[in-house]
Amino acid sequence: MYNDCIFCRIVAGESPAHIVYENEHTMSFAPLREHITTRGRLLIIPKPHYVNIFDIPLDEFHHIMNTTKYISQTLKEEYGISGARITFNNGAESGQEIFHFHVHLVPYYSRECPKPYNDRDFERVYGEIERLLRS
Repeated sequence: MYNDCIFCRIVAGESPAHIVYENEHTMSFAPLREHITTRGRLLIIPKPHYVNIFDIPLDEFHHIMNTTKYISQTLKEEYGISGARITFNNGAESGQEIFHFHVHLVPYYSRECPKPYNDRDFERVYGEIERLLRS
């Protein structure tokens, strides 16, 4: 764990986050509200600290991709997403801002779905996703 890494502090339970899914190797949570560009946007991280794609071992990368596939498939089948953008930035030049490897999962819908604008909407949307992923 790196003390100056917000994601490491989330994994350690030292910083708050709305965690929707967790297993032995990975964790997924809602980004800060100002970074939610679409309803259900999520971050997926490895629990150990790796800076980026150049740092993460292949077996840990596989865990991240397995979790990303599980979450994406569940959102498609149960939440009605029609598509998803899955990205990760590697290095400051590519736009990486938090230097703990992470996947951005941005769901898309065939119909307009408002993003959660207030605390009640946020808790409802991410609570629904958490229940889906943990069932």
